[in-house]
Amino acid sequence: MIAPVRFGAAAGALLAVLGLVAPAWPLAPAVFTYTVAGPPVGSEECDSSGALGKVRAGSHAQDPNSLSSTDVRAQETAFAGDLVAKGIGRRNADGSVTATLAASGDVINTYVHVITSSAGAGAVSAGRIASQISVMNASFASAGWQFNLAGTDTTANDAWYVTADNTLEEVQMKETLHQGSADDLNLYLNNMGDGLLGWA
Repeated sequence: MIAPVRFGAAAGALLAVLGLVAPAWPLAPAVFTYTVAGPPVGSEECDSSGALGKVRAGSHAQDPNSLSSTDVRAQETAFAGDLVAKGIGRRNADGSVTATLAASGDVINTYVHVITSSAGAGAVSAGRIASQISVMNASFASAGWQFNLAGTDTTANDAWYVTADNTLEEVQMKETLHQGSADDLNLYLNNMGDGLLGWA
């Protein structure tokens, strides 16, 4: 079983699928308040040199696209300005911006693609997939999100079975198997190479 990893919801959902675990981060309530203030005292720049945006068993990784605290502050300030400009946020006396946003939730059609070796290694049962969808639904229900299992398929392909990210095989696999639109979730289950547990 995979230990809980605190990424974003998409990555957490992917890791949950791989290990049948519920995400461990706090889920957003139906209404939340967003406040932009100054950077925390003693904050440090993140060192993303040589970092990998991948998760390996027994290791820690950092996304190579991680922003420094200065970059984060600039993005937060721009976002706060947008909230005020659109009439969603209000500027406080201390210069911070507070906005209350409704998170309505939705139903996400989910397609699960099981990639096996030509010998059948890596097969995942329909029962296990259904159980994982149940775990995801229970985990995200308080935030108003529901996952609808819209389809599953199994493909035997030795190259795709061990592919990692940023490879020609990954592109071929996803271009061939993807279903639905950009609003839908496609999960690809394989024995991804290079010791990876998953990526999103």
